[in-house]
Amino acid sequence: MNQIFDDDTLLARWLSGELSEQEQRLLEQHPDFPDFVRIARAAERMRMPDPEVQGMWNRFSQKIAFMSKPQKPRAPRRMIYWVSGVAAAMLLLVLAWPLLRGEKEVPVVVTTGVGERKTVQLPDGSTVQMNAVSSLTIYKQGWERQRKVQLDGEALFEVVKNPNAKFSVASSHGSVTVLGTVFSVKTRDTAYEVACFSGKVKAETKSAYSITLTAGQQSSALNGTADWAAIAPTRDTLPPWTQGNSRFENTKLANVLSDLEIQYGVTVQANGLEDRLFTGSYPHNNLDVALKIICGALDLRYEVTGKTVVIRTK
Repeated sequence: MNQIFDDDTLLARWLSGELSEQEQRLLEQHPDFPDFVRIARAAERMRMPDPEVQGMWNRFSQKIAFMSKPQKPRAPRRMIYWVSGVAAAMLLLVLAWPLLRGEKEVPVVVTTGVGERKTVQLPDGSTVQMNAVSSLTIYKQGWERQRKVQLDGEALFEVVKNPNAKFSVASSHGSVTVLGTVFSVKTRDTAYEVACFSGKVKAETKSAYSITLTAGQQSSALNGTADWAAIAPTRDTLPPWTQGNSRFENTKLANVLSDLEIQYGVTVQANGLEDRLFTGSYPHNNLDVALKIICGALDLRYEVTGKTVVIRTK
């Protein structure tokens, strides 16, 4: 075999792109070259974000042949196998490093777009129906002891009972904790609403104000900083949005139109009309019908241009 394989810095220079064209061609003719390529590509894909792991790989890449030659000559193929063995060992260490360090897992994130609904199954068989423009972060590590998700948006939860593992939904406004039940959470901007459809839930704001809801009850808290509103009965057996509708009762038009924007992906302008109160429901599958219902109830008119809706008085 060519004498270039007597150079212990060969693979280090290959990894850093420092080989001459002749050296590169000769190395590619080596019977073990495909193995070197697979090792290098696998290591590149499996780099960890932890700076310590990144540093380990960088040092390995730069010094894979130890920078200096060994005092005793080494047979070419023996050197090649030795380097391959070191590479394989380093890859195993990179893969195992998060476990050895006890690092936190990378959670699973599920999102929905404009007008999109999605059902997600959790590790224990619990299910989550997500409304449009929502994000659910699932922390699977330690699920058998603590079932935890993070919600930004709106979702309906059907939780499998497990007395040994509480289920909690965290959000920027607070948290909801249950053992097993069906409930919905809405956490958008200033809105924080919780409704219980079966079982019992404990809802808490970011300021530690808590409330307990049983089946058929709902409440809301403003910005998660004030106490909860008086408990009110739920009007439905499930949230209307799970059936493709939005329903409101004595709700400011600003909040109604914010929901409309989420369901249809439009921008609505209703300057000076935001405080008007709307009671009624509209569908999620026909923008024109939805606008006719909203504007008809408030004696308003609307105009749609592309993705922009302008609402005015008549």
